[in-house]
Amino acid sequence: MTFLFLSLGCRSIPSQGTSVGNPTEMTILLAQSNEVEIDTFSIDFSEISFEINEDVSEVVDIETLIDQNNHIIEVPSGEWKTISFTLHSPLSIQGNTATGSTIELSLDLAEFFLIAEDPILFKENAFILELAEPNWLSHINAQYDSTDDVVIDSESIQHDSLIQEIQQKSSLFYDVDRDRQISDEERTEKVMSQDRE
Repeated sequence: MTFLFLSLGCRSIPSQGTSVGNPTEMTILLAQSNEVEIDTFSIDFSEISFEINEDVSEVVDIETLIDQNNHIIEVPSGEWKTISFTLHSPLSIQGNTATGSTIELSLDLAEFFLIAEDPILFKENAFILELAEPNWLSHINAQYDSTDDVVIDSESIQHDSLIQEIQQKSSLFYDVDRDRQISDEERTEKVMSQDRE
């Protein structure tokens, strides 16, 4: 698989900010599910905002569509406590269920954010953003006949609950070995999340 770094632009607020040094790498992954094999996905972020408080933040303008082949971005170095994600258009997912039927999702996810209890240092290290959590799509397979193709959009009953899965269960992890996958050991410690257990 070829990995491409996304083209992006940064805006600091205020101009001094806390961002110094070289950008940090963030891999963006969609959580996998046992009952659904994801073939393709695409995320059209408009911007990602990194904040340490309401007075100091840096905004990254995303200029390239993120998908399964192009999902690594460089983010500003600094100490950040909150990351906010804003999307241009619906999150698109295509795949197959365990019974062989196809699944197609179009989720009108406008924004979500992650928080940390204490500021996290982003400097010459690597992170993985996992959207939702493992097996977040597994229950869909049980709600349809095994031969049915599944299409979920803004008119579907499951639509809002799937968006909540992303907004409430997405997490950021350290990519200690920089293999762009979340190991069992790396998964034991969430760097940032919305689900503050």
